[in-house]
Amino acid sequence: MNDRYFSGLRFLGTTANNGGPYPALLDGPRGGKVEGVAFEVRSAEQVKLLQDYETKRYRKAGCGIWLMEDGKKVLG
Repeated sequence: MNDRYFSGLRFLGTTANNGGPYPALLDGPRGGKVEGVAFEVRSAEQVKLLQDYETKRYRKAGCGIWLMEDGKKVLG
């Protein structure tokens, strides 16, 4: 399985928690946005690995993602 990473993204309706060494993407106000990168989770095994790594801090949630280079908006 080839891992897919995406850069040049804007996550819509979000804010970032920069209170520690690893910023976290959080629900934010309408119109909020955070720029960054993403990893495409492509299997149940990858979801499980993320959940185990993040323990109870991990919560699966979706948000709008703007692919700035292509000008497309997708759901993530």
